[in-house]
Amino acid sequence: MQKKIPAKAKPGVIVKIPINNAIHTYAQYLEKGYLAIFDAITPNEQQRPVEEILACPVLFSPVIFDSVKTRIINKGVWPIIGFAEIDEEVVKQIKPQFHLNENSSSLLYYSGETTRNVDPDTMYGLFPISVSNEHNVLSRLEAYVENRYSNAEILAMLDVYFRGQIPWDFIISKSYLTWPRSKPLPKPNELTA
Repeated sequence: MQKKIPAKAKPGVIVKIPINNAIHTYAQYLEKGYLAIFDAITPNEQQRPVEEILACPVLFSPVIFDSVKTRIINKGVWPIIGFAEIDEEVVKQIKPQFHLNENSSSLLYYSGETTRNVDPDTMYGLFPISVSNEHNVLSRLEAYVENRYSNAEILAMLDVYFRGQIPWDFIISKSYLTWPRSKPLPKPNELTA
């Protein structure tokens, strides 16, 4: 017997996220406001079964605003298409987020655990602790589909090492906003003004 699909966002629901007029992907709403966004890019005229979606790798896992849950998921902009219990294999793919201030650095995990005094190389490629709206999520998906790093990924990488010391004009002049995913982002010693 198929499980009844909830009408409102609750942990376990699967949503369809339109990326553009041709394609969409899927995400599972988890505990604590996390959203596991799957690498399940699909033509708009098709829909994947839940089991197939959950077998795809997690691309990224932002924490979303309650307003996204209310305005975007509950009102059907990202329609709920299924439900599944949260699988430990999905949770294992959620990367920690980093927090930096003048005196300390730490990683925060989905489980709620924290690792303190983390060096920049450990934080490289992760995201700062933040809450996302639907535009942040879509811009990261669009960048992924276009095979480039998103603005958020580039700024997070620079933040780990430079804490706002790199001017935006420099980032634009070096074409970091169109940096291809097939090429690693530059390390700090490779950044030159």
